[in-house]
Amino acid sequence: MATHAIIEVYDEEERLVATVYKHWDGGPESVGRELKEFLKDRKVINGIPFFDIFLADPDNYDCANGMHELAAQLVVFLKQKYPIGDVYLVPSGWGDADYVYRIRFVGLNKPAKLEIV
Repeated sequence: MATHAIIEVYDEEERLVATVYKHWDGGPESVGRELKEFLKDRKVINGIPFFDIFLADPDNYDCANGMHELAAQLVVFLKQKYPIGDVYLVPSGWGDADYVYRIRFVGLNKPAKLEIV
């Protein structure tokens, strides 16, 4: 039986910007652990100064230019394991889930916060 999860990403003004449905392995010991690892050192920034110089430094790869980009990076991260099925973008309030995760902005140059509801 599948363990379903919903992952919600909120922007800097607490607006919901993405809702991701995860069909399999939605519990804290699986996708919860993966989300913590994804967010651990990924800083949220505002703008990319001197784009070529910025990208020349691999230490800058673990950042997101705002919460909207972080949501896009999250989908790419989750789809790498299962490119077909399992991970879907869905409307807010969609379906039943065993677990709900919320990713929230806490400040510039800091990792986003993960909550399990």
